[in-house]
Amino acid sequence: CTAPSLANVTTGGTISFTDDLQLASGDYLLITPSSGECTIHRAAGGTENAITYWVTGSEFWKIETGANSISFTASSMASGAEATITVRLSQ
Repeated sequence: CTAPSLANVTTGGTISFTDDLQLASGDYLLITPSSGECTIHRAAGGTENAITYWVTGSEFWKIETGANSISFTASSMASGAEATITVRLSQ
């Protein structure tokens, strides 16, 4: 997957990365808005700070109460590419 982007269609917020960010099979991108971190975890081992691939104008967005519509896109992606979103509520 190249240049992944996650948009909260409900709020208008978007997190996008440049075409320089390429994820191979088994790699994953962990986005943690509460700490302002984006980390690439490589299947071959190791991690990388994904903020260096951050597109200007991107923002960490919040999940609103109720239904939210989330969109996952990329400039290119292999068949079977997916985004998994896990929401952890802080008390």
